[in-house]
Amino acid sequence: MRQVENARRHLYFPGFQADPNELKKLQAVEKHLNKCTNYRKVCDWGNVLNECDAAIDSGADSCLQLFACKAEALLKVHRLYDADVSMSYVATFEASCSLSCPQINFFGMHPEAYLLFVRAQIDMAMGRYLSVS
Repeated sequence: MRQVENARRHLYFPGFQADPNELKKLQAVEKHLNKCTNYRKVCDWGNVLNECDAAIDSGADSCLQLFACKAEALLKVHRLYDADVSMSYVATFEASCSLSCPQINFFGMHPEAYLLFVRAQIDMAMGRYLSVS
């Protein structure tokens, strides 16, 4: 999310011809991410979920924040178990992915903060409480 312009710059690298199929994928991902963001602003969680799935299917299948957004939408539509499963995907791949993009925000939060925000919401809903030592 919010990396579409970086991807576009890589596809239009000087001296290289952009692959039309990759451009179509990029445009589809961008369209679904924009819709996802707009639906999230108005708390239309069913459509957020649909757009997250569509963006993932279009090629954004390694964006941890997108899976967290999907988990947040699942939580909001009272599909707690599915939300927990979606966040477990994030936890599985979180260690191997670099999240350090300080200039990029996800719904007004630092990328790592958004992951923690969603994880905390799900943990509270699941009745998991962390004791601080």
